[in-house]
Amino acid sequence: MVETTAYVLLSILLKGDHNYAKSVMKWLTEEQRFGGGFYSTQDTVIALECLTEYSILIKRLTLDMNVKASYKFQGDFHTYRLTHHNYIGRPVDASVKDNIDIHTGSSTGTAAVTLRSVYYVSSVSEDTCDFQLKIDVTLDEEKYYLSFNEVRLLVACAKYKPRRRTGQFSSPHAVIDVSLPNGLEANEEDLSLLSNSVDQLISKYEITPDGHVVMQVDSIPGNEFLCVGFRITEIYRVGVPSPGTFSVYDYHEPDKKCTIFYNAYGEESLVKLCEGSECRCMEAECGHMQPRLDTSITLDTRKEAACRDNIAYVYKVVIKSSKEEGSFVRYQAVLLEPYKLGVTFAEKNTEIILIKKSSCTDIQLNPKENYLIMGKEALKTGEGASAKYQYPLDDLTWIEWWPLPNTACDSCQTFRESLDEFVDDLFLSGC
Repeated sequence: MVETTAYVLLSILLKGDHNYAKSVMKWLTEEQRFGGGFYSTQDTVIALECLTEYSILIKRLTLDMNVKASYKFQGDFHTYRLTHHNYIGRPVDASVKDNIDIHTGSSTGTAAVTLRSVYYVSSVSEDTCDFQLKIDVTLDEEKYYLSFNEVRLLVACAKYKPRRRTGQFSSPHAVIDVSLPNGLEANEEDLSLLSNSVDQLISKYEITPDGHVVMQVDSIPGNEFLCVGFRITEIYRVGVPSPGTFSVYDYHEPDKKCTIFYNAYGEESLVKLCEGSECRCMEAECGHMQPRLDTSITLDTRKEAACRDNIAYVYKVVIKSSKEEGSFVRYQAVLLEPYKLGVTFAEKNTEIILIKKSSCTDIQLNPKENYLIMGKEALKTGEGASAKYQYPLDDLTWIEWWPLPNTACDSCQTFRESLDEFVDDLFLSGC
């Protein structure tokens, strides 16, 4: 349906019917999964192509939008300010049990709002489920280092709950259905081996266009778990991964389905930052960008942040340029003054790289501006004159704008003096 509608939208755009195209575009946007993408790679490619064509046609429309999110009965809880320079809003938690209303007022532009509901009880009722399920996903370390993409081993297990009244102690013909989130692909060699080996754990398998691995088994025992395992490969990374589902049901009674949810990426709170063959983990959360000219930040507050055990460096830097690469934005900067040094550190007046996740829109470092930055150890590659230093702007990072001497504003001089007082104290007294 998505692919067909996308082709229809391309035809509408060729005819120039922009009003009708807007309603079709709205439907396509609503069909996206949370975090982007559609239910299959084919749908995603075609839909994104036509949405791009649509965006090109309306690029002259100015994005100047205040998006107000409010509870129906409990009042306002968040407002997004969207412009061409700040077009992605950071996720917020809506913790109150209430309906949510979205208002844009007299703003101009087009925006999409997504809502993700998290359920902590995610299995079906024990009274109607005939199977006990468990699923595990682990990183295949050996295959990971031999491949450009992350390879994981998925093992799905099911055990039949015997019906003692009927004397049935194993299930008849059953179906095992594992859905893979966007960006993951099942290894067909593994599935073929499961189907054609001497043990023949599965009698038949199919990979559907929407990312489901559907396997048929002759029977599922009631005295032990039947487990099937296969590798899954990450072909692209989704910004906010959706959970997958693992379902088992009787082939002749598909309505009586047992389902649990699983996290295909494990309980990850870290992402990998790599240069060549060397990698370092950085926190998945964004760095802490302090408000500009916040005179309430005291010397003690800054020193407490600088002297935490996991803070390796305190630098004053000037930003030269920025470039988006995949899931990251790399800022080229020059180290003006080092006030605290870690085990791995750059020399004064040398070029360094600051890296943030692309989704961290609250962090905006502008060329020719100075910043105070504190954070974790650098990722160093190369030696001598070819050495490079990369610093992740993750959850452990403190970032603060440092006004230039010629910056004219009411509180700039006082603010610069407070920063100078802090770095002088840190340099002379240390932690």
